[in-house]
Amino acid sequence: MKLKTAIIFIVTSAFFAYFIATSSETGVKISGIIPEKQYNFIQPTVDNKNKNNNQLENIKVFTDIAYDIDHKRQTLDIYSPSKSLNAPVLFFVHGGGWTDGDKAMYGHIGRYFSNNGYCTVVINHRQSPEVKHPEHTKDAAKAFVWTRDHIANYGGNPEHISLMGHSSGGHIVALLASDHTYLNHHGHSPREIHSLIGISGVYSINLMITLSGYSHVFNGKDRESASPANYTPACPVMLIYGEKDYISMPRQSTSFRDKIIRNNGFCEVFVASSETHESIIINACKSEKPFVKKIVDFLAR
Repeated sequence: MKLKTAIIFIVTSAFFAYFIATSSETGVKISGIIPEKQYNFIQPTVDNKNKNNNQLENIKVFTDIAYDIDHKRQTLDIYSPSKSLNAPVLFFVHGGGWTDGDKAMYGHIGRYFSNNGYCTVVINHRQSPEVKHPEHTKDAAKAFVWTRDHIANYGGNPEHISLMGHSSGGHIVALLASDHTYLNHHGHSPREIHSLIGISGVYSINLMITLSGYSHVFNGKDRESASPANYTPACPVMLIYGEKDYISMPRQSTSFRDKIIRNNGFCEVFVASSETHESIIINACKSEKPFVKKIVDFLAR
């Protein structure tokens, strides 16, 4: 049911691409209505709604764990392999144009990678227009630090955390892995990140903001510092976009890759055959998809 809801949400929100066809560096935005829900700021809760599936899949699901207490969206879910100790960790940030989306829609990501041996963390962050950049990435930094401090209690290895994000979430995790100031603020470093995967992500902000009016997300003076492509991640990077993705996606990924390689970093780009901007994240739980195998292999490096 969650996957069906996610499909409906993602597909019906594709209208935001109207401005992308005019530019090689424009970005992405997904819009939709997310129902209000109650958040638990004290104790994690087990996802009993899918108890039978959890047992069948041999995973444990913990929902609405607060990584900060300032806002109801500062929460995360954990999908943990039941029998694994010290499992590698996958830290996922959803898309939504920095304004929409919810972690509850991405249970298929948590379940798939948990079933493949990863203690998977799926986070929410505060959204625009309530907040502007850099608050989205600041929230991701807080969630990362919480994960480092607590994931061992859920069977994860805090020394082996990989980041993955889709669309605007790809921007957030790329910036977290590239600009050291976010983690340095908490006494941590991007060097603690094992690897980075961006799926149809946004890595260059300037022209996107100019053409598409994202003033409710980014201030003009912050555009350069908000662009992951102006930095070099300390970890290996894989960037994926769909063959039928928005016209900006190839340039977003290849320009970032070229910058990383020029600075002696490691980055590869993979084109997901037949995938659109929406389908690529919907299908990211299907082992038969070559791009999913590519992700699994990359994480195992």
